Amino acid sequence: MKIGEIFKTDISRDINPVIKVADRSEEQLREELDSYVVTEVIERYLEDFLNHYVETRLRDTDHIGVWLYGFVGSGKSLLAKIVGLLLENPIVAERSAIDRFIPRIQICKRPRELERLLFEIRNTIVTEVIPFHINSEAQQAGGDKDNIAKIFYRMFLRHLGLSEDIRIAAVEQTLARADKYDTFKAAIKAKTSEEWGTVREPDYWDLYRQEIFTALADVLPTSYSSPGDAQRAFEGKQPLITFHNFAERVEGHVSEQDEKDPEKTHRVLFIVDELGAFIADSGTKLHDVGTLAEEFAKVGKGEIWIFATGHDSLKDLVDNAREYQVDFRWLEGWFKKQYTLTAENIEIVLEERLFKKSSRGEEALKILFEQKQGAISELGKLIKAARSFPDLDSEDRFISCYPFRPYQLILTPEILHSIRTVGGRSDVLSGSTRSLLGITQGILARDENRYKQAEIGKIVPFDHIYTQIQDMEIPSQIRTEINKIEERIPNQHFPLKRILQTLYLSQQLDYIPTSPRNLTLLLTDHVDTDISALEAQIIKGLDQLQEAAYVIEAGGLYKYISGEEREDAELVAQKKAEVKMVHRREKLKEDFLTRHVLPIGVANG
Repeated sequence: MKIGEIFKTDISRDINPVIKVADRSEEQLREELDSYVVTEVIERYLEDFLNHYVETRLRDTDHIGVWLYGFVGSGKSLLAKIVGLLLENPIVAERSAIDRFIPRIQICKRPRELERLLFEIRNTIVTEVIPFHINSEAQQAGGDKDNIAKIFYRMFLRHLGLSEDIRIAAVEQTLARADKYDTFKAAIKAKTSEEWGTVREPDYWDLYRQEIFTALADVLPTSYSSPGDAQRAFEGKQPLITFHNFAERVEGHVSEQDEKDPEKTHRVLFIVDELGAFIADSGTKLHDVGTLAEEFAKVGKGEIWIFATGHDSLKDLVDNAREYQVDFRWLEGWFKKQYTLTAENIEIVLEERLFKKSSRGEEALKILFEQKQGAISELGKLIKAARSFPDLDSEDRFISCYPFRPYQLILTPEILHSIRTVGGRSDVLSGSTRSLLGITQGILARDENRYKQAEIGKIVPFDHIYTQIQDMEIPSQIRTEINKIEERIPNQHFPLKRILQTLYLSQQLDYIPTSPRNLTLLLTDHVDTDISALEAQIIKGLDQLQEAAYVIEAGGLYKYISGEEREDAELVAQKKAEVKMVHRREKLKEDFLTRHVLPIGVANG
């Protein structure tokens, strides 16, 4: 049976691997809600958080922060987005978000409890959700890219339909309080033939500056005596945004909604994707996040919430913070709800969304497992790894992950995190980067890999992971050097490019020993592979690479080196060769003298 025939659905079908928390396109929301996989872990988190959210409806609370963390591709962004959709409950393709989600929880252990909580949220709480990816927004903030209060405030202004320029937004708010905003917009339309939303943009502001201030003076004559007066007042004022007055402005907005609709509880929820990556090791940013959460808690008393995601736990962020020491207990006080997504969770999601096998596919893989259980079990392990991984000793796990091995699903996101961190990437673990779902599907669907046409037994080698991520993730210098290896070293015992690709990925993680045996296991692409014979080939390939100064060996472990590292290694090799030559000459000289020089005191015949 061919690999392309074992899956329940076509592995080449369109699955959007990119989760953007702020993407509100209806088709995308429908697909995300209708296909979401509620694992046992996610069920537990949802029930815990929603219960807290509902219980605090009628009482004050300062536990307004949620911290969701886990490796890249673990589903953080999507879970945060789903939570936001459930709390906001918008209409998506003619059905409410909650109605679309209810069928997804029927397989849960306690579906009725989740239904009860969602029913209460639908009928008693109105939540305005403000989702954004903070690194993306920070890059657009110019000189305020590190100012957390201003980044959050801009998102709040955008949500209200106001300008993200704080000065312009202040004018709009003044007009709204005077009940003149609509009149002003009509005046702008009459004077410029453009909508105000267009005129207030930077490209148009200077073009229509005279019309803007004339309209402002006309609409608010008691505030501005002339267009020049309006312009001077605008240009001379820079509204101050502090953590406290920002919290007051959000709370003021919520209070206005309570007055308009006193029958329900009103809240604002900021969903901040990859806040951990934005903080990185900055103690100042971490302290600012804590201060903002503190002001939201003290001023809002349960009206303003933060749901943030990150790769690291809050404790790890505190431990790694520079410049500024942050009290973990103080920070944890505002983020009482902390949840983590693990490899086990993503394995279940991948199985449900991509790896799910048909009944015929399961039967064929059962037979294969029975026939090759010993070989399959060996291929599911790495030798002397400093951490444990799920193995392939069980038939069920083999079937659920095939043609991948469980440890590949754990190592891949960790390798990506390491590459991005070392490279100083500002989009570390960004929701805009490719997920593990996208990587695994891309490998299976890639034409040159020929998985769909191959008979079952073929498995994914590690170099296929490299090939799939190289364009987006591997530094260009590394790609160029590895791609030229065939020109540099002819008569290869084993494709050296494959060895270097696998070695480069595996050496990103210090808990994976890069021994010839492990490299062999990582490079194996079929359950029938003779591991010992393949290892012998790879050892010869490593010898060739070592001679060409592409790898170095220490204690039986290998490391790929590039650029300056290789130049240094070549100099060391040259010095060793020179020293070796000197020693050889000395040895030859010593041997000659020993054989041809007579002992002292022996007379010539």
